[in-house]
Amino acid sequence: AAYIQANRMYSRDKTSLAFVDSSRLGGEFSTQMEASRGLVAADLNRDGHLEVIVSNCAGDAHVFESTAGAGNNWVAFRLFDSSSKGNREAIGAVLRMRSSRGERIHRINPYQGYLSQQDIWCHLGVAGDVEFQSIEVTWADGVRESFPGGATNTCWALVRGGRLVRVPVGACDQSEDFK
Repeated sequence: AAYIQANRMYSRDKTSLAFVDSSRLGGEFSTQMEASRGLVAADLNRDGHLEVIVSNCAGDAHVFESTAGAGNNWVAFRLFDSSSKGNREAIGAVLRMRSSRGERIHRINPYQGYLSQQDIWCHLGVAGDVEFQSIEVTWADGVRESFPGGATNTCWALVRGGRLVRVPVGACDQSEDFK
């Protein structure tokens, strides 16, 4: 069909801050000729590298696993708001992480993109940092709460009421323990 095309990949130029076509770096992702409509980036195996899942019209979905080796550090957060009726996943909360490289801000919103839903985990690259200094969460109802710092290259649960829990990488999706 006429609407089938290769997937495109864009990155931000560090000097001009403009988006530039970097499809040549995309490997198999950029050579697929399909009618792709939805894309999700998620750390499926919790190794710190984001995989890309692409859905296609009248075709199979594809998972493109990251083959990046060890390199930059990362940290992942999952927020839990058990005080909220109907918003346990803390959708709408804003997370501010401070590290030696400055502040990173992430809004908890899994509903992004066309026909897509993003990972509920907040996954942040932190370059060479081996720890983050602090976390501030503004919950969806506007209440602010601070959490202490911790190590990178791991997953953390932030539970309303001040609990910061290190989550073993193999247990990142077992969220019932953090009510």
